[in-house]
Amino acid sequence: MPAYVLPHINELNRRRMYYKAVLWLSVLFILTPFWSFALTLFLLCYRSWKVQEYKVLLFFVALFLALLAYTQFTETGDLSRVYKKILTSDAMSLQRYIVFMLSGSKYILSDWTNLFLYKLTGNVQVVSFFWIFLLYYSFFMGILHILEYKGIEPSWKIMGGLISASLFCFILFTQVTELMKQGVATALIFYSYSCFLVGRQWRALLVAVLSLGIHFSPLFLCPIFLAGKIGRRTLVLLVIASFACRGFNLMSTVANVLSDLGIFPIINKLAEQYEENLDHFFSSSATFFTLTFWVYTLTTLFVFATTCSRHDALAKATMLMIVILNLNYSVSHNFTRLLNNMFPFYCMLFIELWRFRRNLLLNRVVLTGFVAATLIINLRIAYERLAPDSSYGTQYMNNSIPKIMFSSAPTYWKEQST
Repeated sequence: MPAYVLPHINELNRRRMYYKAVLWLSVLFILTPFWSFALTLFLLCYRSWKVQEYKVLLFFVALFLALLAYTQFTETGDLSRVYKKILTSDAMSLQRYIVFMLSGSKYILSDWTNLFLYKLTGNVQVVSFFWIFLLYYSFFMGILHILEYKGIEPSWKIMGGLISASLFCFILFTQVTELMKQGVATALIFYSYSCFLVGRQWRALLVAVLSLGIHFSPLFLCPIFLAGKIGRRTLVLLVIASFACRGFNLMSTVANVLSDLGIFPIINKLAEQYEENLDHFFSSSATFFTLTFWVYTLTTLFVFATTCSRHDALAKATMLMIVILNLNYSVSHNFTRLLNNMFPFYCMLFIELWRFRRNLLLNRVVLTGFVAATLIINLRIAYERLAPDSSYGTQYMNNSIPKIMFSSAPTYWKEQST
């Protein structure tokens, strides 16, 4: 057989395997969504695929997690209030609802989308399914763009590890299914940033604007778009200064400046809302959040010192996030919620450490320690949310492992959370 024929045969065999895998995943998802999810992770870790094929495989991952989020039940969490608001809005007349939205709603895009989904399906749980799917899939697409920016070919070596770490370590599933608006907005601003890095500026701008219609938290993260333009020494000085400014109330200052200037009334109103600590919120100085902050900060400082080049926007963005966290430290609501949605920056650190893991043994040790630490953090907060005696508890399929593993898709869909 001529040598030039072999690559074509190998490509043909690979394509056949891919089509068979998609067929099996589709059938398996209907029969047992969990095992379709598990098989997808195996395929991601087993061999390399093309970018378009990764997009399809990651679709199945996001689809299962959205379906699991659909089954969530909570009596005390934020999600119960989201569902209640949708049901209350549905009882209003159209004219009254429009007046309510224009006068009292900060997040018009998310509120209108929620009501539309409920009107379309008659099932309030579809809201969770839609937003969690969007969160995970936009995050996965952002990862592919980041790899493109770094010149890293997607392969089973990095995709298997990065996706697995994202699912089990970086993204706090029990938190993003509760704080959906902020989680989705964070994933979208990450996707926007990834588009910006690979030169798709118009798409980046559009996605960034849409994310602000879901939640205003991306405003905190907008400075990362300028990270690549900031010099290394300037960035180090900013980080050092940010620790000295931990008592500085950023939101209060923004509210005062906008009030004096008389501009951007909506942003001014939001800043006033978040300028004070809320009695029912976690404290910035709590052990869990202190540990999370220092795991991120120490890993970032190591990456910046060992891998950051002069024009490396990714490592600089992770450094700038330390500044953003410190400037929000005085308001526990902002600080703790930002820490609960750090998954884009964990992903950036993972990629930077992975790039140099063969060149420096210490990088491999730090990468392993970083992943292990984020896994422990994730397990800890999951336990707090899933424990039967939790005052802020939640359930997925009644927290029954056999039900999650062996139920069919229709059984998932019949699960009632209200």
